Amino acid sequence: MNFSKQCIIFILSILIFSSISYASVANEDMVYNNTTIHNSPTSAVDTGETIRSEDTMNDENYLLLANQNLDRSLNLLSSILDSIMLLLTFIGIIITALSGIALYIIRNYNNKFKNIKNEADVLLNDAKEKHAELSRILTSARDKFEDEVKDVGDITIEKHPSSETLEKVKKFDSLANLTEFLEMFGAKLNFDYYFNLSSSNYYKNEYEKSLKAINKALDLNPDDAEAWNNKGVTLGDLGRHEEALEAHNKALELNPDYADAWNNKGVVLGNLDRHEEALEAYKKALELNPDYADAWNNKGVALSYLGRHEEALEAYKKAIDLDPENAEAWNNKGVALRDLGRHEEALEAYKKALDLNPDDAEIWYNKAGIEAINNSISESLFDLKMAIKIDSKFRETAKTEDDFDNIKSNHDFVMLVHGK
Repeated sequence: MNFSKQCIIFILSILIFSSISYASVANEDMVYNNTTIHNSPTSAVDTGETIRSEDTMNDENYLLLANQNLDRSLNLLSSILDSIMLLLTFIGIIITALSGIALYIIRNYNNKFKNIKNEADVLLNDAKEKHAELSRILTSARDKFEDEVKDVGDITIEKHPSSETLEKVKKFDSLANLTEFLEMFGAKLNFDYYFNLSSSNYYKNEYEKSLKAINKALDLNPDDAEAWNNKGVTLGDLGRHEEALEAHNKALELNPDYADAWNNKGVVLGNLDRHEEALEAYKKALELNPDYADAWNNKGVALSYLGRHEEALEAYKKAIDLDPENAEAWNNKGVALRDLGRHEEALEAYKKALDLNPDDAEIWYNKAGIEAINNSISESLFDLKMAIKIDSKFRETAKTEDDFDNIKSNHDFVMLVHGK
């Protein structure tokens, strides 16, 4: 601040001094302009001599006056030149001063910039060291996590997951906290992680999350047939059957001998009411794996839709022989027996299915229908009430179900189904 004030005072002094010099030159010029020649005329006489003497004096006076004017002009010119030189000198001094100020400012900011740059370099080096340390920590954590995921093994999506599969899901889910930490810091996880994450979300009925995870797995390995198969199953549960069919076809393109993919393709074709094609897909799955219980059960479903109830019953029996704990196969066996008019056997099949899965509304509903056909009214109403309690959609279904014709006028049935 003091330096700036001194510069301002110096410049103002120069300007004042220049103004004074200019005024001095101007004053001298004014004096010159006001100068006059006073000659007292000599009295004229009418003699020739006197006239000649007067003429001679006038010439001398004019010459003297001319010399005086010349001297004054030279003095004025000299003063002007001196003022110009002085002004130029002052301008040079001003330029030098301004250059010094500019140089001072540049040096000052240059030093500040260097200091800032040095501080930035220190911070950058520190950040690089911390980033390297964090990278080492993340790499170590990721390697440990991937080893633990590898120990879990692949978690496949199954229609009826085994206790072993569910145990794998439980073990995988215990790693969730570490997963959140790794993803927070942008650690890239491998195919196995996203594959198992998809299966874990599927078994929690979080199908959108499952689909998102399996897509990430396929981004890392687009040639994995099992991942495509799992994607197809997930899309099927989301009701996106055409896309599901494409996914299963992709899995079979990568592995034509993939029995699970053939079976799941059959399920999708059945959902699209393409039951003949579905039956061919199940046959292909059973050619590859004759002991595939789910494929036998699904084959029976396709045969039932095609009205081939005896063949369907044989397929359900084969599924139950291979997997006696398959509640769905027992329920489907009951449906086939009911379609064949073998009501007592159908009732026994439904009872067995409920022993295995008492939370299945469809089984309660099917059993209620058989009880109604057999005029076991109280049992039928109890079973129907259980079905509606688990899934209210069966209240509407019961209104038009032929199996309940015997009890549709019953007061309790009317109150249960129509709410009157």
